[in-house]
Amino acid sequence: MPEIHSVRKCLEILEAVVEEPAGTRALAQRLGLNPTCVHNIAGTLVAQGYLRQEGGTRRYLPGLKLLLLARHDDYLSLLSSRAATTVRKLATRLGESIMLAALDHHRVLRVDYIPSSHALRVQEPEDLSTVVHCTATGKVLLAAMPPADRERYLSETSLKAFTPRTAVSREALNEQLDAVSRNGFAVVDGELAEGVVAIAVPVKNPWGRTMAAIGASGPSVRLGPSKQDGIVQMLQATAEQIQQDWREVPDASGEGEVRK
Repeated sequence: MPEIHSVRKCLEILEAVVEEPAGTRALAQRLGLNPTCVHNIAGTLVAQGYLRQEGGTRRYLPGLKLLLLARHDDYLSLLSSRAATTVRKLATRLGESIMLAALDHHRVLRVDYIPSSHALRVQEPEDLSTVVHCTATGKVLLAAMPPADRERYLSETSLKAFTPRTAVSREALNEQLDAVSRNGFAVVDGELAEGVVAIAVPVKNPWGRTMAAIGASGPSVRLGPSKQDGIVQMLQATAEQIQQDWREVPDASGEGEVRK
């Protein structure tokens, strides 16, 4: 099979950046390539989100899409930092506790959390592994799993009852997850704690697959049925903005401009 030299050069540049971030000339020297060639290929990779460029040093670093593909050690911290401003805006506007959680190798991880400013507020647990089945963000992420992966996850996870409303059988939980998939959001009322309501929607990766969930939680007196449709819409708008945040390179540090 004939080798496509441009593809080989592209892969060499990606591998070199992952191994040690560097600028155009340093990469060209290390790889024995023409600096203009490296600049053009790296610029294309920046535009597509597979590389990013530091504003001060002009070094190329792994971009969000590459981190997502490779599950790089830094990808969760990058997701958090990119979404932080948008998450804070939602917390300020809504006034309730906001959580951004992500699915990583079938684990649900808390990426960002902002507690409500109200005296009466919900404090979400640090470790979500034992409460995925009775939280809104957890249900959104479970609902997005392929059926075989979901069944394997549920077979290995204890479905503990925290209140009388907690679904503790796989059959009942799967019915709820199917409804979440159909509706595009999850509402949990009194399943983790009495009197606590949580609402969450999916956040998609650049390929349109659910990789995270953004949710709001608070006392049922403030998040009753009459408020829930409006909160779902706010969460969906926030999720769309986070998806945009994750696709784009911030301009504040000059990362958006590819330079020689």
